Amino acid sequence: MQLSKDEPKSLVAKIQGFRPAAILALSLVLLFGVSGVSYANFQKNSRLLKETEQQKMEKGSRVSGSFFAPGGTAPQIAPGDTAPQIALEQPQRLSPASPGHIDIPALGISSGMEHLGLTADNAIATPKSLWSTAWFNQSSKPGDPGPALIVGHYSRYGKAIFANLHKLQNGQQILITDEGGQQFIFQVTAVKSVSTAQFPMNEVLGNTDSRSRLEIITCGGAYIKQTKDFTERTVITAELI
Repeated sequence: MQLSKDEPKSLVAKIQGFRPAAILALSLVLLFGVSGVSYANFQKNSRLLKETEQQKMEKGSRVSGSFFAPGGTAPQIAPGDTAPQIALEQPQRLSPASPGHIDIPALGISSGMEHLGLTADNAIATPKSLWSTAWFNQSSKPGDPGPALIVGHYSRYGKAIFANLHKLQNGQQILITDEGGQQFIFQVTAVKSVSTAQFPMNEVLGNTDSRSRLEIITCGGAYIKQTKDFTERTVITAELI
């Protein structure tokens, strides 16, 4: 097939006429293609961002509480955990030395203390002075478990260290200071008067495994010239506080 002389020119003109339209179409294709990719990326990024925020929210919802530790940090507490407890240390007493002094503020008593044992006839020895007290050295030391037995003289005329011992009341305090300077405070729990003939010494000196307590004994009642003794014994029991 042969073309006339004018036909090549006509074909070129047609092609040139289509060029702007083709360029425009190609530009639109590229524009929408790039926009489509960008929009897809935007949707993907938005979805990832939402998932990340959701994960943070879910992770944060598992925290049941927090507290501020020294330094401004805030450790998180997982379910079932508890905040650490601060252990308060209790003051520790040293092993008591032998008692050296007794104070009974309610009666105005303040006295040194002798250390005595048994007499030749197996009676508990008493102080030589009417104004002194004595610790029975075969009983517990004040502050150790069991009974610490303390004795002193009585006088109906007020002329002895324990003349008013029977006037003590439950709840009042007795202070014992040992020879090392350590002080022990006892609180009165019982005030009793018992017959001298029926005095329960085994009961008074019993229960050696109990908490530390004082058993303070003096005379009471009427004086009997024939026996040179009193009819009663006053017994004060006080427990360590």
